[in-house]
Amino acid sequence: MKCPKCHQVNTTGANFCHACGTPLNLPKKSFLARHKGTIITVVLVVAFVILPMSAFYNFINSIGKTDKEETVISGSGKDKIALVNVDGIIVETASQKGFNTISEGETSAREVKKILRKIEKDEKVKVLLLRVNSPGGSAVASEEIYRDLLSFKKKSGKKVVAYFSDTAASGAYYISMAADQIVTNPSTITGSIGVIISYLNFKDIAEKYGVKNIVYKSGAHKDIISEFRDPTDEEKAIIQSIIADTYDNFVEAVVTGRKLPEDQVPEYTAPNRR
Repeated sequence: MKCPKCHQVNTTGANFCHACGTPLNLPKKSFLARHKGTIITVVLVVAFVILPMSAFYNFINSIGKTDKEETVISGSGKDKIALVNVDGIIVETASQKGFNTISEGETSAREVKKILRKIEKDEKVKVLLLRVNSPGGSAVASEEIYRDLLSFKKKSGKKVVAYFSDTAASGAYYISMAADQIVTNPSTITGSIGVIISYLNFKDIAEKYGVKNIVYKSGAHKDIISEFRDPTDEEKAIIQSIIADTYDNFVEAVVTGRKLPEDQVPEYTAPNRR
């Protein structure tokens, strides 16, 4: 940089002229330039230390979860009763938080399938006790567990008994229809044979504050459940038909599992399903 007083060119990078001592207004280095070394160190630590450790931790954790440990609650002897808990919301796959920590308050259809396969092969298990304490959840996950229980009974020849705890409603009631017998407490909240689809609609508030939802879609009904517009009459009919079909499957499971005439099932659910 050239000195404004003696016009000498300064190449040392100092903030004053090396010839006359006049202060120089050198451009301030950027944040990246000033902390280049620190940034490189942090990137290297993350890439070669933290990420590999995290991957190794998840790998070890996944190994531990591939095989459920068996715990004896009470009793002794050769024969066993297998206890499977259905707690909380029924989901397809358990959600995870942080380092491979499965969220509490959920029952995963995939995990139940793994447990059933293990019990199916255990000749010492004579009965499966399904302890249910759930308000329901995913219709798909509930039907999967129901089908898996039916398959388990057919392949293993083992009996299934369901015990209803505090709550056994909706999807939880659905999966219990595969049981050979149901035992419930007089105070248990159960039933709720039905299907529901709901979502929030932000159309009015979006219009008020000028928020626009720009959509590019491949089909007329690709955004059938959009939070930023009202559904059309055709979309309402499509959604209602999906609910009706799922409800029909539910009713069929109740009729088969509880040995009830189909016309009695609406007594345990809301009328006017269509």
